[in-house]
Amino acid sequence: MSGERDVFGMLSLPGVFSSDECEQLSAQMDDEERRSNPGEVGDRGVVPTVRHVSIRGVKRVLRDVIAARFQELIPALNHRCDAALSGFQPPEFLRYEIGQMYCPHRDRTDDADHPAFERQRVLTAIGFLDDNDLGQEHSGGELFVFGLVPGFEEVGLEVPARLGSVAVFRSEMIHEVKPVTSGVRHTIATWFE
Repeated sequence: MSGERDVFGMLSLPGVFSSDECEQLSAQMDDEERRSNPGEVGDRGVVPTVRHVSIRGVKRVLRDVIAARFQELIPALNHRCDAALSGFQPPEFLRYEIGQMYCPHRDRTDDADHPAFERQRVLTAIGFLDDNDLGQEHSGGELFVFGLVPGFEEVGLEVPARLGSVAVFRSEMIHEVKPVTSGVRHTIATWFE
């Protein structure tokens, strides 16, 4: 994990995916049929103001490449995070169009009423398929993670979206994706357990 940066308990891992892989994945995500996820299911049904994103399919060969990259991270994450990770949940390939976002939320819960896979999550990993340092791919769609600065848990820090990088943080941390205001945001999300 050369070049990694630890920012208040969040790891930024550069170059996990090559620029060619990012380009191929983004193109397939733009072409594939979408399985839209317009919201979260709550006590009163779907709440479209909580999550609005398209979960896309990609070809098996690319899914296998992505899985291999995440698998390669496990030994270093175990060492770096003092964890005992054994694997990861199937990655989701996420395409955010104008207006799509994900409100502040946690990826892990200990609530027995939630699915087991949510209780098993230890680390969240977000892979960036766009280089958005200059806003060339899209505007908006920023990832903010809260609770990184002790004593300032309500303050969210923006995670730079750099082509091929992966941000890793504890799954119980609150985070959000701001609404995309132009262009399209492409990311991969998975959860180490």
